[in-house]
Amino acid sequence: MLKVELHTHEIPEIFENFRKIIGEKHWLKQAHLVKQDIQGHKYLKDYLLRRHSISFALTKYSSFIKRYKGIPPHELLNRDLYPAISFAAQTLSIYDNSSAQQKKRFIRRIHGAFKNADEMRAMQLELLAATHFVLRHYPVSWPEMDGNGNFDILVNDIGEAGLEIECKSISSDKGKRIHDRERNEFFDLTKKAIKSVSQGLNVGISVVMTLPKRLPSQHNERKILAQRVCDQIIAAQDQSFSDGSNIRINEFDFNFINEHFKKNNSSISMDYINQVTNTTNQGAMIYGNKNGGGVVFVIQSQQDDLLLDSIFSLLAKSAKSQVTKTRPALFIVGLHDLASGELREIAQQETNPNLPPTPLQIRTSDYLNSFNRDHIIGVSFLDNGSLQKKENGDVSSAGTAYAFKKDDSQYWHNDFSEIFQQ
Repeated sequence: MLKVELHTHEIPEIFENFRKIIGEKHWLKQAHLVKQDIQGHKYLKDYLLRRHSISFALTKYSSFIKRYKGIPPHELLNRDLYPAISFAAQTLSIYDNSSAQQKKRFIRRIHGAFKNADEMRAMQLELLAATHFVLRHYPVSWPEMDGNGNFDILVNDIGEAGLEIECKSISSDKGKRIHDRERNEFFDLTKKAIKSVSQGLNVGISVVMTLPKRLPSQHNERKILAQRVCDQIIAAQDQSFSDGSNIRINEFDFNFINEHFKKNNSSISMDYINQVTNTTNQGAMIYGNKNGGGVVFVIQSQQDDLLLDSIFSLLAKSAKSQVTKTRPALFIVGLHDLASGELREIAQQETNPNLPPTPLQIRTSDYLNSFNRDHIIGVSFLDNGSLQKKENGDVSSAGTAYAFKKDDSQYWHNDFSEIFQQ
């Protein structure tokens, strides 16, 4: 049975069992490798820590055991560590209910997840999906572990023959022309020069570099681009280049950024970046100074990102090759890098009659109504929820789900209505 309730007083025992069965060397090694990577690429720090948060949280627990021979009471209340201990608790509950052969296979997958952040997120999404059904008193099984299917989860005792669940974990790089790591590595190349230039400014400078498609793969070519950016900031003028790239420079009131930082605890929303740079949802490097000036630097591609194309291409292939077509199937799509609240804002547009349908709504409707997909009874999108401690000591998960159902499918059953309810 999958563990779906976790109390803070259980954390020490859960961690100790997980450490014995899985082996702490796997997360300690990964955390060490990531730290080395950060040493060479300082601007990657936040990105890498976020991607490998489970390894770092478990490493922190390991350090408590080494230093204090146990986990200090106040650290049992550290909610930053809850996702890691939740992962440990749920994987242990699966392990305890598996055969000897399944246990070996499952441990290998967990070891692989510590090496691969995308696989770790995929496992977390599967556990979250399974928890959703177990909390509604439906037993679940893992067909891939049993050798009985290529989909992730079988929900039993629902409908006429059960419900197949296939989870798709979507990274921030899916469909992007410029991947997050590449962007941050390029920021690393320019940071010293841009920081130096920004110190003498008393206004805000918005710098937008637009590339024909992607960043060049060769380091020397990237250094040339980095120098171009710095030169144009000093020249304070727009420039187009023979390789198709261009740099756009604009002035703005940097107090606009400073005030937002103060109000939002040293963070800034993507809406502000979009407004200042006249771009759409691009990562930014920001440097300010004591004179009220600074630089906001953004890289973008002339070619549009293809997130939705990538998602629905993936779902189309999976509908053909992973689910059986002999039972109803539900896709659960984890948009892990979508900040909590963004998906809710998208979903709320659907209820506003004065607004047109969202692109996500249109594409999902087209997908569900396409030929030969009657066995797909729904698609649910999940954002990057969080684990929080409640007053009674329980740890609960909070997030947003935007669900689309196909209740006119011949595979539809009234039992499925419950799973689409909040």
